Amino acid sequence: MSKEQIQQPQATKLAPTQCAMILCLKRMVNQLVDELVDLLEQHTEDPSRVRVISYGITQKCHDGFMVLECLGGFPQEFVSWLRVDNDVESFVIYDCGSTQPEQEESSHE
Repeated sequence: MSKEQIQQPQATKLAPTQCAMILCLKRMVNQLVDELVDLLEQHTEDPSRVRVISYGITQKCHDGFMVLECLGGFPQEFVSWLRVDNDVESFVIYDCGSTQPEQEESSHE
């Protein structure tokens, strides 16, 4: 696959749901989860759009990891923070289908 064929996710108000997989030192994972969720909630219109899917320690390298979801895409402030924060070893952001359950509409006939 060429670079031209790879689409980079765009964080905009109309963006699809995005997930972020973030790697950090294992001793920092719990603190970083709290910091990132707080940061996301500050920079999103509706804090319920943000959800922690999973976090813990990887099995092979024993690094800390977390997977976060943001309905409508991650705000640019969050992505910028990930790039400069020294506790974040690496990260990837990708478009995904929502893992949050959809509310069923009830019909009254």
